[in-house]
Amino acid sequence: MRVFIPVILFLTLLSFSSCYTKRAPVFVNFHYTKVKDYLFTAEGQLRKKDFKVDALYIKDTIIFSAISPIQHFEMIYLFKNDTCRYQEMILYCGPCTDKMMGDIVKDRDYEFKAVDKVNYISGINPKIILRLTEGVDKDSFRCNSISVRKI
Repeated sequence: MRVFIPVILFLTLLSFSSCYTKRAPVFVNFHYTKVKDYLFTAEGQLRKKDFKVDALYIKDTIIFSAISPIQHFEMIYLFKNDTCRYQEMILYCGPCTDKMMGDIVKDRDYEFKAVDKVNYISGINPKIILRLTEGVDKDSFRCNSISVRKI
């Protein structure tokens, strides 16, 4: 039993340290090319960390999904006139979910300020809003969804 507890502690710490450390940035109001270039780079980095990555790049939409044994997320970007107007990030339950949520809300490019527990407004551009949804979807293990849009 004495050996068992340190082994569990070690495995737990190992899983936390395995989180993909690069934050998922918010790209609302950014040009299509900047978002696409960032995601191309992220694809390669994630694949090196044994993630299964799927991405679809079309004229006004980008869909990006990355899956590993401890982390799973999906991102959807919608563009109007080559400018990102809407971004949604779906985070599935795992040891990295809370860290990713915190990193997104603290994005320095937007300086999000809480209106309440769910809604945030950018201190840089008040037309950009962020909305958090939390709750476990029993069928998919989806924990959190974050949507950011320019109104």
